[in-house]
Amino acid sequence: MGLVKRTGVKEICNVSHYRLGDNYSKILAKGLTQVPHITKFIAKNVGMTNVGAKHILKQFQKNKNLNVHSIDLSENKINDKGVKHLVNFL
Repeated sequence: MGLVKRTGVKEICNVSHYRLGDNYSKILAKGLTQVPHITKFIAKNVGMTNVGAKHILKQFQKNKNLNVHSIDLSENKINDKGVKHLVNFL
């Protein structure tokens, strides 16, 4: 079972319910550069806070090759700071 699922030319990265927390979210963010065709990123209930969300969203902003259209960070403990990072990404 992989983390990235191909659906035609689109790729979905779904790490939901993997207990990543903030530390592994940071590592995951660095690895996203290796999968440039992600269009949908799902990280529901992975135990991240605004710290982990910041790392992932900043990676999406920095890497112009990533063309993410949908992000799901629901069921995590992302506070106002995390929401600000999400708004800045949009």
